[in-house]
Amino acid sequence: YEGKASGVQIHNGFQSAWLKMRSTVKDAMERRYKEMSTGSIKKPIKIFVTGHSLGAALADLASYDIWCNKWNFTMPKKNIVQELAGTILFGTVRTCKF
Repeated sequence: YEGKASGVQIHNGFQSAWLKMRSTVKDAMERRYKEMSTGSIKKPIKIFVTGHSLGAALADLASYDIWCNKWNFTMPKKNIVQELAGTILFGTVRTCKF
């Protein structure tokens, strides 16, 4: 798993589920950033990742991936900063061991 911190063990089932959808999520986020770049507003983009139960496990791994791998998308002609503002989990399960 790229960007994995030393010593972190991720549950194989949750990791497999996240890796199956990772490129779809990343592509969707990149498309949305491009759509936002056509507007005139120049505000920071704050990313919140959320989920419930299995969705919380995947949101947890998505946040970890976004933060560790510094997902960055280019926004032409704008100086817009994106940041992972928070992760909100409901009914989560343990996804990894530090």
